[in-house]
Amino acid sequence: MSSLEDKFICLSELDLVSIFWNDDALRHQLRVYAMPDFSSVEYIDQIASPDVALWLSGKEPGHLLTKLITDIGGYTPGERKKLKDYRRSTLMMTTGKMREHMEAIRDDNFDPRNYRESGYALRGSIRTDGFRLQLLAFKLNELNTVKYRHLPPI
Repeated sequence: MSSLEDKFICLSELDLVSIFWNDDALRHQLRVYAMPDFSSVEYIDQIASPDVALWLSGKEPGHLLTKLITDIGGYTPGERKKLKDYRRSTLMMTTGKMREHMEAIRDDNFDPRNYRESGYALRGSIRTDGFRLQLLAFKLNELNTVKYRHLPPI
């Protein structure tokens, strides 16, 4: 959670599952999204909140946000080429791919002249003050800047 001075709260996708689970329509929608990954379940009502949380933990950060809240980040590379502004630069990455990306930048043999990644990868969290909604994302080029300009890491 954010500080009280900030007046924003941060919510992860798992927090949103807990909140959405209290509404019948949203609970049903969460079950519909998770159902295909549970082959042993016969009826949709057999899927519980922990099952949805387990299902979500296997998806890339931002998956639930792009399904229920916004379409930002939920586009394929081909679709992103047709978009403008922040929608074009925002993408979803699996946690494994994020790890690989960071390890490549941190490698001692990394050559920044060959670095071509840009844009923002969704973190799977939002910030809100009750009126505004902000998607939280990692800037892909940020670590490169910190490493080669010797800026202090955040």
